Amino acid sequence: MRRRQHVRGRLAAFKVPDRVEFGALPKTASGKIRTFELRAAAWAGHERIGMVGGQRTD
Repeated sequence: MRRRQHVRGRLAAFKVPDRVEFGALPKTASGKIRTFELRAAAWAGHERIGMVGGQRTD
């Protein structure tokens, strides 16, 4: 709760995150974070609308 209060004082209300999760990050053998795995986990169960290859997907 203290983190949300800290962020609220510095960001617009619509930018304050609903939730923050901490845990181990998936990394490659060289130690880089595997962002594609984080994105896949975050979007699991949600419809994703956007651009693919310059074409809208909606």
